[in-house]
Amino acid sequence: MDAYQVLESNGITNPIDERFFNQLKISFRRDYLILKNYDERIELHRNPIEVKNEVLHDLYTYLQKIGNRIEMQDIDTLNRVNSYVPTRVNEIWDADKRLQSLFDAINKYHAGKDVPFNTIAVHMAEYLAMLDLVNEIKRDIYKEANDPPPAQPAWDISTAEKQLNAAFEQSSELLLLEVLKKNSFLFYELYERKFAIQPVFHEINFGAKLRCDFAWLNDNSDGPEWVLVEVEKPRMKIFSKNKKPSAELNNAIEQVKSWDRYFKENPAEKRRIFGAVSRFKFILIAGDRESWSAENAVKWRAHNNAETNIEIRSTDVFTTALELLKTIPKDFWSFEENPVSIPFAELERYWQGYGYMDFWRKIFN
Repeated sequence: MDAYQVLESNGITNPIDERFFNQLKISFRRDYLILKNYDERIELHRNPIEVKNEVLHDLYTYLQKIGNRIEMQDIDTLNRVNSYVPTRVNEIWDADKRLQSLFDAINKYHAGKDVPFNTIAVHMAEYLAMLDLVNEIKRDIYKEANDPPPAQPAWDISTAEKQLNAAFEQSSELLLLEVLKKNSFLFYELYERKFAIQPVFHEINFGAKLRCDFAWLNDNSDGPEWVLVEVEKPRMKIFSKNKKPSAELNNAIEQVKSWDRYFKENPAEKRRIFGAVSRFKFILIAGDRESWSAENAVKWRAHNNAETNIEIRSTDVFTTALELLKTIPKDFWSFEENPVSIPFAELERYWQGYGYMDFWRKIFN
């Protein structure tokens, strides 16, 4: 039984309480394991860890489907910001230590929302039940392999921090690109959804001389959105003395625009490289937070991000991700699945093997 079936079958009229919420989590966990015939398969299989890895993979896919439900979308039409309910609830939980449980955080999130509380709470109960089950099975796998659970994500944080600092101190685009390739967690702030993410690919080549630095898929319920990222040197001059965009910034923007033009003019190439595309999201990383904090820069970037399809972010998004990893490593569990970026040569194999893309390839091809 999933969240939809619970809401349809129970005829709940009053907002559920925390006790019922916790009972739902237990029921969702039990029903999923029964669906997978988990206990019997574990008992009979000669190598139970294979069953656990298979179910773990299925759980990641299911978590992704839950996150893509319309009930789990957090859409702020006023500020033109789209996020996800689990992300917002986690932000509320982390920001207020007076809250005693995630159920309290869900209550706080619901305040001022038009959606019925039970709709949010029941879908969140299923999401959290599956997330708890993921962590439980992962611990079992580590234990059976005689490998204790890691105390932190699968990155050398100290080395990553040193390399990141060196890239900033030298304002080196090359050094920055190298550390980004080896540490997927640095893209944390650029992902709209922080759970069940898709991997980062690097150096996507197309056309005669075009290339974007990084790309990944947002497997949204309304179609595949591909995020294409251009990274410039950390301390690039973004405005001239007359408070107009610098030549470097204009060149970077033009480079990203050339990608958009290329794929509009070459739809066959778009399909060849990405399989299927509902839309592109372009992100340009340029300049540091200090440079963007000047009044004219703030106004210019706000207007650009609102009126164009190129979102401009400062390179400080990477240092922010590093600090978040140090303080709340549990939030990076999905990034641990693909700790480093993947070469462009593997991109086609990736989307060909991802069932989500099969449907959309038929639609767009």
